[in-house]
Amino acid sequence: MTEEPPDYAVGYKKPPLHSRFKKGQSGNPEGGRRHRDCRKKRLPALLEEALDRRPATTRGRIRRPATRREAIVVALVEKSAAGDLRAVKLLLDLVQKTELAAAQAAEEVAEIGHGDAGEEPTPVG
Repeated sequence: MTEEPPDYAVGYKKPPLHSRFKKGQSGNPEGGRRHRDCRKKRLPALLEEALDRRPATTRGRIRRPATRREAIVVALVEKSAAGDLRAVKLLLDLVQKTELAAAQAAEEVAEIGHGDAGEEPTPVG
């Protein structure tokens, strides 16, 4: 396979025989590894990462929120205070959801802490 037949013309879509892929080998065997990590990340992980980044712009000595997540909350509160009714509704819904989530978490902690109180400990040995 090192020698080309005399009638073989090298040209467009006809690479030299010595530079073709070997039998059983195709494409770039090391290709695609760079993008595998991106496929593993799902939407929740990407959102968390994006929201926890610092804002890109800073203007003079004006104090900016530490993360984008905080910047979004600050902007929502500012719009609500300015009288934007959509922002007020969204803010009140968020407050209600966070209070419900906090109450459920507190109940779960209380159940875990008091779940073993009524049972007698088993003697060892």
